Formats: sequence, C-alpha cells, structure tokens
Amino acid sequence: MKRKEMIKRGLAFSLAVALTATGLPMGKVLSVEAAEKEVLQVFDFNDGIGGWYYGTGWEYEYSGKDQSSVEADNGQLKFNLDYSADKDKSWSQAAAVWEPSDGKGINLTGATNATFSLFYDSSKMKDGTFAVKLFCDEGLDASADIDLAQAQTVSGDIKKVDVELAFDALTDKASDVKKLAILMVGKNTDYKGSVWFDDLKLTIGSANDISVDSTITAKKAMPVSVSGGKLVTYKKDGSKQSTKLAASVSLVDKKATAETKKLYAYLKAVGESDSVIYGHQNDIHHKAGNADLTNSDTKDVTGSISGIFGIDTLSLAGNEYSAEKYNATHSDALKKTVSNNVRAAARLSNEAAAEGAIITLSAHMPNFATVELNENYNKNADPSYAKYNFGVYTPNNADKDPVNQILPGGKYNAVFNAYLDMIADYADQVDSAILFRPLHENTGSWFWWGTAFCDAETYKNVYRYTVEYLRDVKGVHNMIYAYSPSNTGVTSVSDFGLRYPGDAYVDVVGFDMYDQKPADDGVFMKQFKNQLNIVETFAKKHGKLVAVAETGAADDPAPGDNQTALLKKDNGNKDWYNQILDIVSKSEASYFLLWANFSKTDGFYTPYVDSVNEDGSLHGHEMLDNFISFYNDGRTIFAADQKNVLTQQSFGKIAARAAVEGATGYITSPLADQRILKATSTSNNKFLTSKYL
Repeated sequence: MKRKEMIKRGLAFSLAVALTATGLPMGKVLSVEAAEKEVLQVFDFNDGIGGWYYGTGWEYEYSGKDQSSVEADNGQLKFNLDYSADKDKSWSQAAAVWEPSDGKGINLTGATNATFSLFYDSSKMKDGTFAVKLFCDEGLDASADIDLAQAQTVSGDIKKVDVELAFDALTDKASDVKKLAILMVGKNTDYKGSVWFDDLKLTIGSANDISVDSTITAKKAMPVSVSGGKLVTYKKDGSKQSTKLAASVSLVDKKATAETKKLYAYLKAVGESDSVIYGHQNDIHHKAGNADLTNSDTKDVTGSISGIFGIDTLSLAGNEYSAEKYNATHSDALKKTVSNNVRAAARLSNEAAAEGAIITLSAHMPNFATVELNENYNKNADPSYAKYNFGVYTPNNADKDPVNQILPGGKYNAVFNAYLDMIADYADQVDSAILFRPLHENTGSWFWWGTAFCDAETYKNVYRYTVEYLRDVKGVHNMIYAYSPSNTGVTSVSDFGLRYPGDAYVDVVGFDMYDQKPADDGVFMKQFKNQLNIVETFAKKHGKLVAVAETGAADDPAPGDNQTALLKKDNGNKDWYNQILDIVSKSEASYFLLWANFSKTDGFYTPYVDSVNEDGSLHGHEMLDNFISFYNDGRTIFAADQKNVLTQQSFGKIAARAAVEGATGYITSPLADQRILKATSTSNNKFLTSKYL
C-alpha cells in the first residue's frame, strides 16, 4: 500500500501528547489539531513535482551532493541523499527548488507559517538528526530542527513527522515569488537514503507581534572635522575635543596611497580621542529588518550606515554577495561571471565609502586543498581566480593539511595565489583604503590556520607571504594590514606575541571576542576590558594602532532559528552597546566591529526595524532605544559623522615610512615538524625556496 494511501485511510499518526499551535516555539512539531489558517499556497505533489528540481549550488558542507537528486514518487517529492561522509558536519544542506514553468509567481504576502509532512527511513539513521529550512529571496528564511522523537511509524521502517515553521509575516515584496527552496539539512548524521515531503502549505496564521516601539529619537548632529592640523571630535557630554593629526606614519607599505596614509592618521587620532567608530559586518547587504526600508538595519535605526563597513572574501567569491545580488538592486546590470562577482563587491564597497564608511575586508579562506575547479573557466578570457570555486565555506575544514602546502613549493600554492589575485582585483577596484584582516582568530582551533592545525612559525610565514604577495607581486598599495587573534589562549602580552607575524607586516593589532549568553552582571565587560588592556599594551610597545576587530552579544540558537546572536526578546543585557562604548572609549582602540545581521533566523547583532509608525517612531526589536542612545552619544562615530572629513577635507601632506627597514621574509622549507639535515642556503628570490629573517 502506498504511504499516501495509508494516510488517507486513517493510518496516519496522531501525536502522543496534546500539543497546540498556540505558544509553541518556532519549528516544533505541532499537532494535526492546530488551529486552521488561511492557506496561500499548497504543493501536494499528487500530480508530480512539476516546477521542482534539485538545487545544484545550494549545497553546504555536503559531501554526497553528486549522488543527490529529487523526483516524484507516489504523490510525494522524493529526496535522495547521502550524508555518509558528513557525520562530523553540524549543517549539511541540499535543496529542492521550485520555479514555475509558466513564469507566473505565487503571492505569499502575509504568510507566517509553513507546514508539511516529512517521511524518512529510520533504518538509515544511525546517528544525528535532521533540520529543514524554507527560503526565498523575498524575505522568507525560516529553519527548524526536526524532533525525531515525535515520529510515528507508517509502515516498516518508514516514519513520519508533521512539521510547522513559524516566521515573521512576509511583506508585499513576496507578492510575486518565482523561486522557492526547501532545504533538507543533515546534522551530524550518516543518513544515506531517501526522505519524502508531502503537503507543503504556506499559510497566514494569527500574528504574534513581539516587537516594540521606540521612545527616543536618533538626533545626533556632531560631524567630525579637521581644524588647524587637529581632528575635532566630541565627548560624551557633547563638548568638542581636538586631537593632533600625525604628519608622518609608519606603515607596512611605504608606497601606500595618499588615501591609505590619511586613513591611518585618522584612525590614530580617533584612537587617541574619546571617540569610537562603530563598525558592522555586511552592513549594507544583509539585514534582519524590513527589506522595504533601507539596505541597512543600522541606517533604519539611526539614519546612517555604520562607520566601518565589514565585507568578507565570501562576498568577492559570490557567496554572501554576487553579481546576481547586485543586479537585484541596481539598474547597471552585470553579467553573472566570477570576475563580476568581485566587481559587484567592489562597487558595493565604493557605495559604502561614498556614504562615509571605512572598508574592512576579512577572509574566511576556503581549504585550498579541497577547492574544486570551475568547469566554465576560460584561461584566455578569465582571470586566474576564475579557475577555482572559492565560494564555498570550508575554513573549518583542515583536511589534507592545507596550511603546510600553500607557500611556494607547496602543491596548493597556485590555488592560494589565485585567491590572493582575487583579493588584489577587488582592492584595485575599491576607490578608498581598505583595512585588510587576513587569517584572523588564529589562536583558536576552529579554522585550518588555527593552533590545532598550524604551528606558530608556519602561521607567521603564511601571513607574511600574504602581505608580500599582495603588496610586492600584485602592487596593491591601498591596504592597512590588521592582525586579530581570538581572545582564546591569550591571557598575557607575551601570549599575544606568540603568533604575531612581526612589525614589518602588521599596521593594526586587535582581537575578536564575543559575549556568550550575555548578562548584565559585569563579568564579560571585565574580561573584555582585560583583553583590550593586553592588546593595547602590546600595541604601544610595537607602535601599532588598536582595534576591536570583532565582537558582539551572542546567545545559543533559539527554537526555530538556524543560529542566534541577539534574541528576539528577553535579551540578558539590553545596555550592551553603551557598556562596550564606555570601555573602548577609554582605550586607544579606534573602532569596534559587530558581526553581521544575516536575518532574523540566521543571526543578527544589532536591533532592526519592522515598520515606521505614523508619528515617526520605530517598531521593531526590543533594544531599539538602547541602540539609539548609543548612537546619540557624542563619542560614537557613524558613517554620516565622518563622511565629510574622509571624502572632502584634507589632512595635508602625510609622509610614510616603512614599519621595519632591512631584510624581511618568510620560510617555505622545512615544513612544520621537519628538520634541515644538510646545509641550506637562503635565496634572494622571496618566492622560490627558503628565505630566513
């Protein structure tokens, strides 16, 4: 008997406990007696899976993607999966994607829920569990773990779970959805077999508005300026403060552009003042709030984008940003090519700079030993980096020991060089200076360049090579180089120096530190202050600038969310931003940067706006007032505050000198854990054999 026929004949399960839809956390398994909702769209698959196909390119940490597919089966959508090589992966996704063959979209305006039945073969599930995710570009991004304990047997080893996803109501932007994806996610499982989806419904349920109205207004008008060779900023009480601007700067790159020297002098003066520049990763191309307002949650709340705009190399490689995403919001369309993904990221960065933001580039580098070739590469027309697919997220994969094979002489050096070529191409197209922060959080062990996979000397060599290749081989001269380990393993100034690449290669020293499960008890703030003191002491000794390269308040994933930073409600420390400001303001750190607002379900680090009330107040996240208070403080600098001084005002002629004169370089042989057993000479060519400091 077919599974669907069995269900229709009354053999479908009922839940063992009485659950109702009301008040349940998002993503929990719900009772079939849940309250009826207005149905907007149904995919019952009774007549096949017309319009649905396997979403090649949507895979994430999914080794079995070449064996996966979707097909029609007994009035259901059948998903063929192979997670057998992904047991160590906490999130391995594959997608079934729907696009209408007639080009007619569906109207999902107001949708708040999605329900469906999931069938799986329990004999194929030895370990782990599943999650599901529903996504469309028009604002739907909901995910949930599947509680397999609630599964009921249908026949033999086949079990069924009824699932409901709840999400914020979709706006009018979803009135014409022409692409919808449902993603099957393996979580530390070795499942190899099929799963089946049935009766996918998108509905409008009762609203559960947990948002609040702001009670204060963003009203700061304190632009930074230059007067008499001094930078004029503001103190907490709004009074002016003047700080002398440097006429000479010490840089890794003595050929640095005028814009780069100016930015260094600006950051130095800000660090010496009470002021702090507010930074936010992906500030203008990811957001959690209403997509119909501006392109930035920060701007929705304050009227300005962040003072530091963070972008990652994943955006250059077409992952977090791309030519396709650029075209969705711009009229000057770009062809969907690898080089145009870089061009799109550069244009985006130039737009942020035009609003007054400083650009900082981070690099979640893929494992170069596992990077795949791009089948469409044309060596006669495409840049070197187009040969490879760098748009994958594998920095947490240390297979095949990539760190010891990417320097000259290593089998993956050509791949690494191509990646650096991509970064150089981006830098050449960015009109302003760039704070470049490669190989970050290296004192932790979650990236392949971290302590568990990379010894200190190898790390230093890779960092040095990165700088020299970009600066000397590619001729990139608009970069300020930042070194930012995690706070993990750094409890003293000497600890901080253990993996430091050297004064000749670093302009800014910083650190990455997150407040896990924040509480208003002062514990984290004390730890944060101690860490900042360590880094600042090291910076003064070495003559470097100081920054808080990454921070944020981060909670465990809430029910129904893929990951969580701030909670949607009941946050443990609502005054977090002002407390961080008080600490950083008293140091010589020029800025701190929060991580990205990917979405409400994928994590956000700043408050967001859902709507604007008739009286002009904001309706959104519960920490709106706290963030507006932070913005109104005279010490904070956002993009609009510094736009004029960075884009219009002159600092006068600034001389540049090399941070370190004399021989510099890195070692390419021997590798870690090897010894030199015969006489070895150094080479004058930095990129051939061994070169010793």
